[in-house]
Amino acid sequence: MRVGGELVALELDPVRAARARAAGLSVQEGDLETLPALGPAAFVRVANVLRGLDLGIALSAHLRICASLGPGGLALEGSTDRHGAFAVAHELRPEAPQRRALIFAADLSAGFAPPALRHVLPRDLRGRAREGALGRFFGRWEAAFAAARAAAPRASADALWSQSTPAEETVMHLPMEGGVALRWAPAGGVPGGGDIKEP
Repeated sequence: MRVGGELVALELDPVRAARARAAGLSVQEGDLETLPALGPAAFVRVANVLRGLDLGIALSAHLRICASLGPGGLALEGSTDRHGAFAVAHELRPEAPQRRALIFAADLSAGFAPPALRHVLPRDLRGRAREGALGRFFGRWEAAFAAARAAAPRASADALWSQSTPAEETVMHLPMEGGVALRWAPAGGVPGGGDIKEP
């Protein structure tokens, strides 16, 4: 997390925290419940922390993450695949709607197909990629991907990404060194969220 001008890591395991400090990193011991006490933060990143937790705990964690942000702050909470080739993260904000958007990213080292991103959705969206607005978004993406691959079977992963990502006002391509990324910001926030409430 970034508090003031300082980048601070939060680590639950005291041994890993000590190793990181020995390497010159600024590390606080604690977990997500510690976050609000460390804020207000300008930026928080939570990766692969909530994916194994109970759904209710994961949604409550979003509340704590948002509570740690200062005005205009940004948090990214999500998951990656084992190798970090694919990632999807919630864009969380302290202001409503708190679950503002989803960020999809790929480094293209393992190629590209939309289902690879569906499999790394954040904990609260896992298993819901075929429902509602999110399901329709993936449906459009997968149909465009199938058409692009049929038209050019030997197209590169980069070409398939650029030719298949939905061209609509809710989608914005993001610059990413060593890969590709987009931001999907449906009206009213990410489905199932908007203003986060205690489960």
